Amino acid sequence: MAAFRFDTVLRIRESERDLCRMALAEAQRSEAELLAAHQRTSTERTDALDELRATHEGEAWSADRVASRQQYAERLAAKLKGIECEMAVVAELLTLRRSALMEADTAVKALEKLSGRHVADEQRAEQAAAERERDDHRRAA
Repeated sequence: MAAFRFDTVLRIRESERDLCRMALAEAQRSEAELLAAHQRTSTERTDALDELRATHEGEAWSADRVASRQQYAERLAAKLKGIECEMAVVAELLTLRRSALMEADTAVKALEKLSGRHVADEQRAEQAAAERERDDHRRAA
């Protein structure tokens, strides 16, 4: 059976598809880490704000402690905004990586289909040659 002439191209495309999958997985991991960081920071900020609210409900805190908690809550708010910006970048990256993976997968599937046709054509050609050979043997006998 003759080798599929695009076999090397198929292997290259499969390798590219695998790289696209790994890049997508890395972007998804980054997204998950950012979501976890956002959740932790949001929880910390909520706790800090709850502590500040407690000062308004009668708990006696020093002015320095209140100012410190306010600054901490503000830093956490700024950190949340930074995380949200990073999440927007990662979301855009995820879209690009998914698109690249779809393109790579489509290229591989097209080559696999072409390879399948090649194999089927080769099998039909072998069967036809075997039929001709049997017919030749029958005629000779």
